[in-house]
Amino acid sequence: MKKYHEIISEQINKLNISLTDIVAQCEKEGQKITVSYLSKLKNDRMPPPSYEVTRTLAKVLNIDSDTLVIISYLEQAPSEFQKILKLIRVITKIL
Repeated sequence: MKKYHEIISEQINKLNISLTDIVAQCEKEGQKITVSYLSKLKNDRMPPPSYEVTRTLAKVLNIDSDTLVIISYLEQAPSEFQKILKLIRVITKIL
């Protein structure tokens, strides 16, 4: 499963859109973020953002918002829960 930063980074590259343009579009959607913050998210120097920011980024970047929200929550889940999810994925692949 791809990580949050990988998904947004790939989509930014695919759309060939600048971080400044993304920030401007987010602001039009009512969500104020900075280029610096977006850069940190894109480069995995910050954990996934709030639900609201994630929904806005998904809309601006044309990413399925439910998927991005779920990935955000999973990355921020306690480590024990993440271990269980990894084990489930391994078992699923075997079956």
